[in-house]
Amino acid sequence: MKDGESVMIVNNTLQALAGAYTKTTASSIKNTAQVASIASAQQDEIVLSKEAQDFSFTLQKLKSMSTYVRTDKINYYENQLANGNYTVNAEDVAGKMLQMRY
Repeated sequence: MKDGESVMIVNNTLQALAGAYTKTTASSIKNTAQVASIASAQQDEIVLSKEAQDFSFTLQKLKSMSTYVRTDKINYYENQLANGNYTVNAEDVAGKMLQMRY
């Protein structure tokens, strides 16, 4: 084998690899551009479940009823909680939960 022939084989291999890389890169750029154009054509949309809509409606209604809120009671319980003086009887809570359930 002559030195020129071995160089020719390596050179052909490098050209084949470079050609494959060029095709792949061009294809990737084209696909990326297509994805970007499709994504820009679509609009984001938020769909709330029925439960979320009901919750939002109830929350808005409660906010509008702020004149009926007894701030004196809220302040009392906030202070009790902050001072560590508010305790809850677990049996009373369980009893109330069972009453509500049945």
